[in-house]
This record gives sequence, C-alpha cells and structure tokens, in this order.
Amino acid sequence: MLIPKRLCQALGLQPGDVAVSWVENGRLVVKPRRALEQELWAMFEDVEEDLAEVLSKVMAKGKDSHAVASRLQALGLEVAAFSNEDALGMAKLHHLARAKGLSLGDRACLALGCRLNLGVLTADRSWALLDLGILIDLLR
Repeated sequence: MLIPKRLCQALGLQPGDVAVSWVENGRLVVKPRRALEQELWAMFEDVEEDLAEVLSKVMAKGKDSHAVASRLQALGLEVAAFSNEDALGMAKLHHLARAKGLSLGDRACLALGCRLNLGVLTADRSWALLDLGILIDLLR
C-alpha cells in the first residue's frame, strides 16, 4: 500500500516501517508496528498470566479490553480454543507442576502449544528450562 508522505509523517511512519491497522470504536487506526508493540509491552510489563488475566487487568485499569484485543490481533496474535485433547495434554504435564512450579494455567498454555506445534510466549523464566519439543519464547 502506498501512503502519501504527509500522512506517513502524521502517523510517525519512517521508510521501511511496517504499518498495522485495525478497527477500534468504528474507526480505522493505523500505527507503526514498533509503536504498537511498545505501547502493548508497556501496558503488560507487570503481567505474567494468560490472555484472560491480561484483559481483566486492562479493564481494571479503566481501559477498553476489546480495543487491546484488537491491537493484539493486528500484531498477529491468535487466540485458540482449549479442547479435550488439550486437557489430556495438560494432565500429562502434571508431573511438572511441582517439579517446575507450573500452575494449571501454565500447563494449559503449554499443552495447547504442544498440540498445535506452535511456540509459546511467557514471562516465566523457568519455562525456558522445559524440553517439550516446542519453542518457548521469553517476553523479557
């Protein structure tokens, strides 16, 4: 997409920047990807839970959880449904609960990642020591 120079300047876009867009409160929002990522990192810097907890904390701070979810989606975050198969995978990780200090939510996230063969994001450094055959990415 070509964006006129004056609009690029107004949006804070620099040559080579990736722009992301989403609809928020019925209007189109366009921002540089780096700016959106910085905004979200600042918002989540003290969060170590799952998306439901993240959005609950966002609402508790008086922010619009739908707007935050739209921004996360604009960055490519996909939220997947938890299935019976995930529950079984979670049960198989039970032995790690005490040994590695994994909560029920931790094991749910890991089981889903294993089923989908996708990496998982976490702020919990102890996850980096796990060998589950999937990528475990640390947020900080």
